[in-house]
Amino acid sequence: MAAKTDAAFQMAVRQYLDKPAGYLRGLLIEKDWRISELEQRLAIEPVTGLLNKPAFMARLQREMDRRCSRKNAAGMSICVLYIDIDGLKKVNDTYGHAAGDMIIAAVVKAMVDATRPNDEVARMGGDEFAILLRDASWSAADGAKRRINTLLAAQALDADIDNITPRASIGVVVWNPYKDEGMNANALVELADEHMLDEKKTRRIV
Repeated sequence: MAAKTDAAFQMAVRQYLDKPAGYLRGLLIEKDWRISELEQRLAIEPVTGLLNKPAFMARLQREMDRRCSRKNAAGMSICVLYIDIDGLKKVNDTYGHAAGDMIIAAVVKAMVDATRPNDEVARMGGDEFAILLRDASWSAADGAKRRINTLLAAQALDADIDNITPRASIGVVVWNPYKDEGMNANALVELADEHMLDEKKTRRIV
């Protein structure tokens, strides 16, 4: 039985080796495509269609590492915005989770509309989100923050008999490899989160 199995295996190997090189390359390309498609699916948060937290953190760390190894290149700074939806629990408790989902959808749309195609927008969990702005200055990050707030303020969502205007607290941090090389992705996100909490305290949002 073992001899027959070995012979069958050897025949299968010879059949593949006899195929044209283009055929084998095609198989490899298809394999790479399927792996890439699976990785892409695993990176997506299913409810919003945004990146999930592990994928966002991995991409952020990769961007930081790349910039640390190429300090002489232009446009080295990156920015992280950390966003928390104000009062989402109260909306859920008062109007139901359908209204809360409307708020989340409005915030997601505002973040996507306020950023560039090469930026990364992620749901970090619950009512918290993060944005990675590549090759961006403080003014660019502040501009993105202002655009998000402006887009949210322009919306009035109908929940039963009341109109709800979605609001969010946003913390901003700028990272540059010349000044902050020792900081990793976790520390950068934590700092942006702290700035977001400071804004909530300033505005007395609970």
